[in-house]
Amino acid sequence: MTGKGQGFGFGLGKMRELADAFKKAQQVQEGAKRLQEELEQMEIQGESGGGLVKVVVSGNQEPRRVEISPNA
Repeated sequence: MTGKGQGFGFGLGKMRELADAFKKAQQVQEGAKRLQEELEQMEIQGESGGGLVKVVVSGNQEPRRVEISPNA
């Protein structure tokens, strides 16, 4: 043993890199959360049979409405 107190081999530079990595991960997580919220508000409509059947889903592909014409 050298007795220099180097701990686990992490210098200040490595700790700064680790802190930066955590900060970037947090930014990515916040961006993903905002995207998820935007997708939840989005509505996408599809139709078939010349408009006789219409389906509306959220950006997260959750069904919102289904409209079936009486003529179908």
